[in-house]
Amino acid sequence: MGAIHVDVTIRNPADPSRSWRGSFLVDTGATDTVVPPECVDAVGLKPRAQRTYKLADGRSVRMNVAGADIEFMNDYVAGLVVFGESGTDALLGVTALESMGVEVDPRNGELRKLSAVRLTMVNRQGLPTFSQAHGYEAMPSMLELEQLDKNARIRIANVLIDHVNKCTHTNAFGRPLVGRYMKSLSRDVHVHHYVQPVDDWSNKRDDVASAFLVIIMQQEFNKVFDMLGYIMRHPECPPNLIEDMSESFSDSHLAYGIDASGPPTIIPMTTKAEGEAIVSSLSTLTDAGLNGSASHLRKSAECINRHEWANSVRESIHAVESVAVTISSRATTLSSALELLKDKTSFHPALKTAILKLYGYTSDEKGIRHALLDDKEASVGKDEALFMLGACASFATYLWRKHSTTTT
Repeated sequence: MGAIHVDVTIRNPADPSRSWRGSFLVDTGATDTVVPPECVDAVGLKPRAQRTYKLADGRSVRMNVAGADIEFMNDYVAGLVVFGESGTDALLGVTALESMGVEVDPRNGELRKLSAVRLTMVNRQGLPTFSQAHGYEAMPSMLELEQLDKNARIRIANVLIDHVNKCTHTNAFGRPLVGRYMKSLSRDVHVHHYVQPVDDWSNKRDDVASAFLVIIMQQEFNKVFDMLGYIMRHPECPPNLIEDMSESFSDSHLAYGIDASGPPTIIPMTTKAEGEAIVSSLSTLTDAGLNGSASHLRKSAECINRHEWANSVRESIHAVESVAVTISSRATTLSSALELLKDKTSFHPALKTAILKLYGYTSDEKGIRHALLDDKEASVGKDEALFMLGACASFATYLWRKHSTTTT
């Protein structure tokens, strides 16, 4: 199927008499509509904000954006337009197409209007390719926990190598050397994280990039995550690296996300919604100053990544206990905190019972909150650890929010 072009009119919403008409390339891989400088001048658009966009070549750039009226196929939609540079092709993005109820007909390579506009849209992180949207390829599914396939490894490596290149300069002899953030970071990864002789480290760009690539492509998933955690928490971690790495996790459909509300932590998740809920809880607790509770949850996630199931459950329940103690100076246990909270606000007894029973599980199960007795290890596994992480993250946030409503 060849390229599809359509005549589009861009109009100034504040002054409809000012407009520009041109031939736009339909690009289902682009989110927003891009207009050339001559369109911006003719319509009289003024930048309202800046957004960071990732280009096809992998570069991230800041671009001016504004709202405009977009007209094509005898219809209209108000949408966001991106100010392109000189020589930039005019592109009609997927947001404008879907907002107007237009899709590409794969049989003849033409645009066609749907009988009705879809009220729900695929989110920006999960926009399907043309082949996926039209049934030629299956939609990608989330990988299982502990899976780090080749495509994911390549995406992760590309993020690090891209930041290595951004920190590279050429010396007087024409050799590309790593400087700025990546110089001290890569040295510390070699010397402190992997405990290797400093004389074996090189700041040549190709050597640094090759070292990262070998580690990511050849080591076990948990060792890769160990290194990424060290890098993201390093004081010289390059700007935007955590954001770029988080995006690579999402694009790779990993069963992991990255929490950046405190010390960056790789969070396991059985579903994307579950992961987002845990990250949201961590952000809420951190913003409330409940750093102890948030720290326990992050440690719980790290224990799961190391297969330390009982330790993970213990850290999760400690997160709830930490909030309970904060709720009232008179509360020494979770039970007493719930009782105090029940006296102050509406708190259904059945919910209190459910929380206490879950709390009781960790007390009764040998090897979690108490030392092992006869068994060699606690009878708790990955499923229990994952459940307790999600449940305790939600409980901790819930308790704080209920407490907050009684003090305002």
